[in-house]
Amino acid sequence: MYFNGLRSMSTPGRSGSPHDDKAGTLDKWRLLIQSTGAMPAPVAPASPAHLPASFDAFTKGSPASVMARGTVERFLNPEFLDKGFQADAAGQDTREVFFFTLVHLTANVVIGSRKSVRASFAATPEQMGEWLVAVYQELEKKDPATSAALVRYASAEAASTIRVFHGEPQPLLEGHHVKVLDGSYLASCQRRIKGLKAGPLPGQSLVVLDPALRLPLDVFPCEDGPEQERALLPDVLAIVKAKDVWIADRNFCTRDFLVGIAARQGFFIIRQHRDLPTRDVTELEPAGEGPAGKFFEQQVAVLQEDGEEKVLRRVLVKVDTQTRDADDHIAILTNLSPEVDAPRIGSLYSDRWTIETVFQNLVMHLRSEIDTLGYPKAALFGSCAALVCYIVMAVLKGALEAVHGPGTIPNLSNYYFADEIERIELGMMIAIPDEHWKVFHRLTQAEFALLILALAGAVDMRRFQKAPASSRKKQPERLD
Repeated sequence: MYFNGLRSMSTPGRSGSPHDDKAGTLDKWRLLIQSTGAMPAPVAPASPAHLPASFDAFTKGSPASVMARGTVERFLNPEFLDKGFQADAAGQDTREVFFFTLVHLTANVVIGSRKSVRASFAATPEQMGEWLVAVYQELEKKDPATSAALVRYASAEAASTIRVFHGEPQPLLEGHHVKVLDGSYLASCQRRIKGLKAGPLPGQSLVVLDPALRLPLDVFPCEDGPEQERALLPDVLAIVKAKDVWIADRNFCTRDFLVGIAARQGFFIIRQHRDLPTRDVTELEPAGEGPAGKFFEQQVAVLQEDGEEKVLRRVLVKVDTQTRDADDHIAILTNLSPEVDAPRIGSLYSDRWTIETVFQNLVMHLRSEIDTLGYPKAALFGSCAALVCYIVMAVLKGALEAVHGPGTIPNLSNYYFADEIERIELGMMIAIPDEHWKVFHRLTQAEFALLILALAGAVDMRRFQKAPASSRKKQPERLD
């Protein structure tokens, strides 16, 4: 039920995985994982053949459904979530409503399988020992920090799994960890709730993304929707590490943020905001050409709080096509060394994987902005649950790509893929006892990855191919 609404989500592909043939897929990946040291020999059995007999019909008839449910079981282990996140939520009374219950109920609303938390609760009364009133009360007071911790936990699990699939991803900039920062406001709720500080906007979030892994790494939720995104930047600075390269739009171009990143031995590629004053240190000089246009570069100085000046590189891109704001040039500030030339700076900035892409998928297919949850804490919890669902789907696509090849994902029909999972899940959950799914909790990280890869190898990708563009029915021409 976690994947009903994922029919058109896409995770861009990766390359470099062994997939020459399907024969001996399990043995091939077992040897590969052993060679990396992730799993010592002999390899513990972790293949569809070693799952309980209750899985047999589904591993043969719909291995994609077993992959999906197994990954959810792994990442949203009820016992771990209830134990770990109750401890994380300092000062909150979580005795009445288990944390997993909130994740489960909210995720059903996020993906669109239920219209409200109440409908989600009513659909599974035999699994829920809590009262509906207690569920709503817990959602209304759920600390945004706990919601963020859920995303970090799922992202760390997914990153470890994807690294087993593909190995360590090729860094976008050698010797550095590139991160993208962007933000999103939650849409207005259905009704204005009296007394809420946020008014009709139930909150916003800043999200940190890893473009190499195509995963959200962290999230900084804020209950105050009308608040400026910049007010959350001190929290972001707290996680900056040496050799990080932070890429962001001009909304995040503040003196304190730029200087703060540099003070932590980090680097940045951030579009200059017109309100940030700078002093020209050198003249603007040509610095090459690229697909975006002609590049120019100069040194500029930013006045720090202590009165000292911080000298930065300013890369100016004169674009061939005007931006959506009708600008014919883009100014980018960076403190990277000149070894990273201006066209490379421009490429990293323009090719950044932004949260806009993620949230476009979430809003279109995952109801990440639950308009029935007007309380800021509840709405932010729903948004974070949507990010977790996105992370789980990214793992499934990573496994399919690793086994079937890098060209698999662009041709995958997300509609057909998610539709099969939705159709099979109810019968699968009836046929397979809950106790049998705990096998996914007991596997090591490498064993779990090997099992998911084996299941991915059994998926007949022909069933999920997009229709060729030439075979699609053309729309009649409008006569306006």
